[in-house]
Amino acid sequence: MMKKIFYILVLLALFINISCEKLIDVNLNDVEKIIVIDAAVNNVNSDSYISLSYTSNYFDNTETERISGADIVVEDEDGNEIVFTEDSLGKYLNTDFKTKKNSNYRLKVNIEGEDFIAESRCPTIVKLDSIKLFEDDFNFGDEKRYKINCYFQDPPGEKNYYRFRVFSNGVEKPGYIVVNDIFWDGMKVNFPLNNIRAADGADFRVDLQSVNEEVYDYYYTLSRIVGRREDITPGNPISNIKGNAIGLFNPHGLSSKRFTFKTTYVNN
Repeated sequence: MMKKIFYILVLLALFINISCEKLIDVNLNDVEKIIVIDAAVNNVNSDSYISLSYTSNYFDNTETERISGADIVVEDEDGNEIVFTEDSLGKYLNTDFKTKKNSNYRLKVNIEGEDFIAESRCPTIVKLDSIKLFEDDFNFGDEKRYKINCYFQDPPGEKNYYRFRVFSNGVEKPGYIVVNDIFWDGMKVNFPLNNIRAADGADFRVDLQSVNEEVYDYYYTLSRIVGRREDITPGNPISNIKGNAIGLFNPHGLSSKRFTFKTTYVNN
C-alpha cells in the first residue's frame, strides 16, 4: 500500500502545475523510480528499523523493489554514530539502539555513492497506561465491531503529538491515526480506536507513538490522501529527507500493550 501512496504523491506533483484545459496523456508505466526511505527508530531496542525501497509503476503488482547494500548511520546529539546493518533485503536494524526523550538525531544513508541526510527530534515519551475493550457504538449488520479505549497521561505545558497503530495477528489495521493535545493538554486521556474487527483468539498489539510535529503533519497529510475526502485538496506530505528521495525519518517514543481477544473481555 505504501508504494501506491508514494506513487499517487508523484502524480499529484505532476498535475498541480498543468492547466485543467489541456488534454493530459500520462503513461502510468513510465514514471521514474524514486528512492523511498522509511526510518522509524524508538526507545525499544528491538523495534527500530530503516527500510529502503523504490516506488513502482501504478499498475505494477509485483513485490516492492528493495534496496540492498546501503551504508546507514544514525548519529545522536553527542556525536555517537550507530551503524544499522542489513538484516533482510532492504531492511536495516540495530537491536542495541534506543532513542532518548527530547534528543536530536541525524540519519545518514549512502546508496551507491549518493548521500541522503535527515534530522529530527524524539520528543517527550508518553506511556500508554492501559487499554479497555468495548463494543463499538456504530454496529451495523450481523458482524460485531469493537473499539479499544487507550488511557494515558498527557504532559502539561507542552505541545504533544501522537500516532496510534493497531495490529491483529501481526497485520496492521489500515490507515493513519494521529492526534494532538490541543483540547486536552495535561489531562488524563481516554482515546478510542474504533471499527475493530476481531474473533476469539486473535492476538492484538496497540502502539502509542510519541512523535514530533513534523511527523504528525506528515501522517496527517497521508491520512487525508488515503481517506480521499471530497471537501479538501490534499497536499504532498513534507519529507524531512534531503536528497533525491521521499519518505520520513521518525525518531519517536514507543509504548505498547498486547492482549488476546475474547468476547468475555468486552466491557459494557
